[in-house]
Amino acid sequence: VHGEYGEAVGYAASRSEHKRRLAADLCLFCGGEYLQGTEAELAHKDLHRVWTIMGGDPPIPGDANHYQYTAAV
Repeated sequence: VHGEYGEAVGYAASRSEHKRRLAADLCLFCGGEYLQGTEAELAHKDLHRVWTIMGGDPPIPGDANHYQYTAAV
């Protein structure tokens, strides 16, 4: 859909780690309700803290719901 790694197709970045299945964008829910605004930002901040301890990449500024792991590449 968005091309191979290194290929710019549609809105996807040519070197997006999503294409290599090393990244995902997570939507967080609490009690069945989609978290938005400050509540979502705080939840992603906590989750990124754990993600980084587990070896995941640090958060990308301005893209709070993006999680990736590139240490094995």
